[in-house]
Amino acid sequence: MISWNKRGTEEASLSFLVGIIIAILLGSTILIVVIQWYQTTTKAEQSFDALVNTIVTVEDKEKGSMAFSLPKNNILVSFKNGQDHPEEGDCDEAVDVPTSCGTVPCICLCSTRFSEYEDACTKNSVECYAFTEQKEYMFSDALCDGGSLYREGASNGIFTLFYEKEGNTIKLCDGSCEKPAS
Repeated sequence: MISWNKRGTEEASLSFLVGIIIAILLGSTILIVVIQWYQTTTKAEQSFDALVNTIVTVEDKEKGSMAFSLPKNNILVSFKNGQDHPEEGDCDEAVDVPTSCGTVPCICLCSTRFSEYEDACTKNSVECYAFTEQKEYMFSDALCDGGSLYREGASNGIFTLFYEKEGNTIKLCDGSCEKPAS
C-alpha cells in the first residue's frame, strides 16, 4: 500500500506541475499580445503627434519625410470644414467627421477594428487634431483625388510618409507628391 500511495502522490504532484506550466505559458502569451497591442497603438499615436507637429511648423515650399506607423485596422484621414470624408478616386471609403473636428480642417487617426469605415472616426477615434489656427489648410494625398487625405494601415504598419507644403495645401505621399500625368 505504501507504493500505491507514493505513486498517487507523485502523479498528483506531476499533474499540479503540468498545470502550473500551462498556466504560466497561457498567461505569458496573453501578456505578450497585450504588450504588442499597446506598443503598436503607442507608436501610431506618436507618429500622429509628430505629423501634426510637422504640419503646424512646416514652411511654404518645404519638403521632407518621416517614418510613420499606421498599423493594420487603422486609418489616417482628413476632413474639410466639418464635412465627411467623401468617397472619391482610389479613396473608396466614406468616413463620417467626428464632432471634435468642428468646422475647421482636421486630421484623425481612427480604428476600424470593430466598426465600419464610415463610423471609424465617430466611434473609434484614436486621436484627432483640428487646425483652428490654420483654418485655410487643405490636405492632398497622391493616392486620392479631390484634395483629401486617406490612408489605411498596412500589414507591416510602418512606411515613409513624404510631405510638402504649397501655400495652404499640405501634400502627403509615398514618394513624389506630384500626381502622375494621365
